[in-house]
Amino acid sequence: MQKEGVDTKELDTFVEKARREVGKRTAESSRSLKRLLTNEDYKRIYNDFVSGKVTRKFTKELSLEEEAVLRFYTTKEGYKNFNRALRGEIPMTDFYISQKKLMNQALKKLPTSNHNNSLLYRIEDLSEDKISELYVQGSIIKTKGFTSATYSEDAVIEAMRNRPYTVLIRIEGKDGKLIEGLSTLPSEKEILFKSETIFKVEKVGFSPNPEDYMIPIKTIWLKEL
Repeated sequence: MQKEGVDTKELDTFVEKARREVGKRTAESSRSLKRLLTNEDYKRIYNDFVSGKVTRKFTKELSLEEEAVLRFYTTKEGYKNFNRALRGEIPMTDFYISQKKLMNQALKKLPTSNHNNSLLYRIEDLSEDKISELYVQGSIIKTKGFTSATYSEDAVIEAMRNRPYTVLIRIEGKDGKLIEGLSTLPSEKEILFKSETIFKVEKVGFSPNPEDYMIPIKTIWLKEL
């Protein structure tokens, strides 16, 4: 029986399309998970969640595989070659494509961090020529890889003591997500931005080095658009 004002045929068509779309997404997710589980490091993190060896932090917001892929990213195996591939330095693979898609999907679901209201810290190890090429004052840039930053001055000082760097990046974020709770390195107090995030280069100059305020450091100020 057709209710007044309701086209049941149109409704049935809509419902069937929705079912097919859900089935398609489920199949894609299944293929992505199978691909990710071919990596032993991701598989270990995934299984630690399954077994309860590691307690999940975002059970309401994320699926198990989504939380696992973000935790995997916080390991050296999970980010180093992955971001190189996203930047075009090494070939992309089906594994990296699945990782990128699942990470962006997961970050979209997480709440935006209140720390975006303050200037975040990031360090990079770049030559002067590369800095001039990448960061032109007033220009708009779209990142290829995922962008990590920290809200903690103590954390960036610790990073400076343990990693080579030539430039300090200060980021005024808008949609950065706090992944400290699920990270394998929670002391980094990491804020993560999705791949292909757009920033404006607000300023290029110098500021006091957090490691030693008496020494100025080349600094780039970015604003997420």
